[in-house]
Amino acid sequence: ENEYRMVDGWQYMIRNKVSRYCQPDIGYSGGISHITEIAKYAGTVNCTLDPHSPNPSFGDVYTLHFMGLKNIYPNIAEFMEYPVSFKNGKGQFPSSFIYEPPLVVSKQGTIAIPNG
Repeated sequence: ENEYRMVDGWQYMIRNKVSRYCQPDIGYSGGISHITEIAKYAGTVNCTLDPHSPNPSFGDVYTLHFMGLKNIYPNIAEFMEYPVSFKNGKGQFPSSFIYEPPLVVSKQGTIAIPNG
């Protein structure tokens, strides 16, 4: 998740099957274009890509946008790491202040990726 170099870092780890999962952080990796390259390369060896997004920020928004590309890159996992805050017993996605209506975390720990 802290690797930011494509050739020396992600390609090496993917090619050598260091892990079954890649967990690039969209911010550390250089944005949507770079994380897309990582997904494309990981797909060549069936490595699942599970985006890392631990801090409430616009990185969550970009990560959700990236996850919407699953129909193009099927190796993108259907989950991502994120912290959940609770208000009045309801799970709330930390970056919900960005969305209208806010994103709500289900009891199963899921959120729906917005359409549109």
